Amino acid sequence: MNKIKRAFTLIEIIIVIIIVGILAALGLVQYSNMVERGRVTEARMRIGVMRQLATEYYWENGSLTGLTQNWLGVNNTCAPDGFYRCRMGTLDADSVNLSCVRCVAGEGGKQPDGVAYNIYMRWTPSTGLQEWFCVDSDGSCVGRLL
Repeated sequence: MNKIKRAFTLIEIIIVIIIVGILAALGLVQYSNMVERGRVTEARMRIGVMRQLATEYYWENGSLTGLTQNWLGVNNTCAPDGFYRCRMGTLDADSVNLSCVRCVAGEGGKQPDGVAYNIYMRWTPSTGLQEWFCVDSDGSCVGRLL
């Protein structure tokens, strides 16, 4: 009786390993992108809380004059477990910029997977206008956000 042995050749095994490697690399990139999008959502939520606190200040005082970062609960520093340092930017009686900047090396927070960026909202309580922006150093996140 002749038994025929069936087995995979070395070329077939190498091709399967290459395909699995390519799929793993694509999955890792997609995973990293999804994680970073979640972090952007975190920044937007923190800015939303700052906007709500600024709204309360505006209702109590009739303008934003005198509003401080302390009132908004931010201090522009990176916490050891945080991804952003949040702050209040340019301020006048009618509008304010509220932003969260991605922590980078040496600031004490968690490092970005890619380029550090700044998510900010320009908010005018008298009209209710809020515009979201994203700015980074490599130009991939510049302009208005929806």
